[in-house]
Amino acid sequence: MSAIGLIGILVAMVLFLVMVYKNCVSYWVAILCAIIVALTSQLNLLDALFSLEQDSFLKGMVDLLPTMFKVVFMGAIIGKLYTDSGAVTSIANALIHAFVEKRQGPSKVTAAVIVIAVLNCLLTLGGIDGYVVTFTMVPICLAICQQCNMPRRFIGGFMTLNCAFMVFPGSPQIYNVMGVAGASQFAGENGMNPAELGISSTMGMIPGVVASIIIAVLSVITMIIVTKRAMAKGETFDAGTVEMPPAREGRTPHVILCILPLIVVFVLYSIVKLDVFYALLAGLVLSAILFLPFLPKQDVRGNQITLLGSLRETFNHGANQYPNALMSVITPAGLAAVVLSTSTFGAIIGMLSGMPINPIVLAAVMTVIIVALTSSPPATLMIVIPIVLGVGLGQLQGNVAALPVGAIVRTSIIAASTLETLPFNGLIVLTLGLTHCTHKQSYKYMFLNTVVYTTVGTIVAALLFILFPGLG
Repeated sequence: MSAIGLIGILVAMVLFLVMVYKNCVSYWVAILCAIIVALTSQLNLLDALFSLEQDSFLKGMVDLLPTMFKVVFMGAIIGKLYTDSGAVTSIANALIHAFVEKRQGPSKVTAAVIVIAVLNCLLTLGGIDGYVVTFTMVPICLAICQQCNMPRRFIGGFMTLNCAFMVFPGSPQIYNVMGVAGASQFAGENGMNPAELGISSTMGMIPGVVASIIIAVLSVITMIIVTKRAMAKGETFDAGTVEMPPAREGRTPHVILCILPLIVVFVLYSIVKLDVFYALLAGLVLSAILFLPFLPKQDVRGNQITLLGSLRETFNHGANQYPNALMSVITPAGLAAVVLSTSTFGAIIGMLSGMPINPIVLAAVMTVIIVALTSSPPATLMIVIPIVLGVGLGQLQGNVAALPVGAIVRTSIIAASTLETLPFNGLIVLTLGLTHCTHKQSYKYMFLNTVVYTTVGTIVAALLFILFPGLG
């Protein structure tokens, strides 16, 4: 292992963290850090950045495009349909009316936080990309905080209440999609049919559900406690420099119609086992049909438009959102590809994979370390899962039937959500920017929900798989 190469990787990661934390755009920062890694590891700079024949910055991004494009693109348009039609507002208002409005004092805060968690759950399990959920939920959280007089600085923590559902078995989000892709890659490389290994988005169902519930409950309880404590000390809602969203005018879809497309996406992806593209496409078509009468009848200039014109406007705006969302996911993967092409990284992987430990524990350890080194859960899952499955198969002397595929994949999926959300994470920075809060004001609650509690969830899932092998 090259000492200079290791130092270069560590310096690049720290620099990436600091510069993005200081509001530098991750796109060019990732390239700068990739250059540092390439030079300190004595890689050919042009090949390290632009080659499509070997691991490079460009190839790392390109390799993720086929999978990430369909999730982010379709999720962005569905999210815009929900926003423009008022569907998400309809769901929020129904929950607020049923559980929040009639309450007073501390119980009102408890109900409000639970409502925000339920909204996050519905949108996440319904296939709306996490980046788009942020744009959709921040205005809702602002309105709820204003209504319940909860301090604005807690919105960052409220927004991360979806992290438990991002890794929920069957959730049509990048973690499950890439977990399936990593396991399928292993099957293909070893001449196996993925169906033989039981590869699906619901692998490791019971421990995965238990872990997600633990993460969600701990996060909700934390946000209830800290919000009540701050309000007891006299903190109240203050919009500050944030422009409050205007009250929506006109009709909104009935709440049952609003929930229906989300259910369809989840069922088609997690139960029927359709490709995530077809599940999201069905959700998009159904949303467009159901929400068409409720879309705005004016364009951005205030001109009257037809129903089809309103649908075109919504699709245009949704499509305009996806490039930033997509780049925020795949740019760190470019940096990750340069890191993994170094001999230093190869030595680290060799050392980890050579450890005589349970492959489920190995999956958790390797995933956490590589996510920290690369800042890219999708790339990490594509690296870790094939390696650990191979190590596990070797330990079992080729006995495929005894290989705990579901346990390894589910543990890796949950572990990938741990050190992803360090302060420089794109969604962390985006949320703080939209709420006009600083890291000092909001990040500690986001850290608890997305790093500490996801680590607890990872440990619980791994222990369940180890103690009860039949669950994997």
